[in-house]
Amino acid sequence: MKFGSFVFQPEKAEGFDFHLLRVKPETGLRLTPQPDMYSNLAIFADNVAVRDHPDWISQSPLGPAKMGNSNYNIYWDVVCATQPEHRAEQLDYIEDVDRHSMGVWLNSQNKERKNQLKKCLPSTHSNYLDRKVILVFSRLPQFLTNDLFR
Repeated sequence: MKFGSFVFQPEKAEGFDFHLLRVKPETGLRLTPQPDMYSNLAIFADNVAVRDHPDWISQSPLGPAKMGNSNYNIYWDVVCATQPEHRAEQLDYIEDVDRHSMGVWLNSQNKERKNQLKKCLPSTHSNYLDRKVILVFSRLPQFLTNDLFR
């Protein structure tokens, strides 16, 4: 068994087998990936993208998926997964982060909300971005990828 650290600054914690840097949290702010650390990034939870494109916000019978909607217990805004511009930009960003780090671990793909956000999600939920994203995982250790595609 291996143990890793999940950090929000590019500083390694002692005593861990690997380190995962949160290069893009749900706020949408971006840190520089580190060549000796794995990278974690939020995909569809992105306050910056929604601020710049308010029409991209996911909608559901419970209202918009955003901060301040009391029907959700979230502190970020969720981009509709079908927005082609956002999807393309995120794929480019993932590829760039992968080139500059040990690999990428995705977060905030909204898979758990697929039944609530019916207006925005495609009819098949096998992968929100594209099959290309699987290539990004090729450099991740097996123990990290076991649960990603269940």
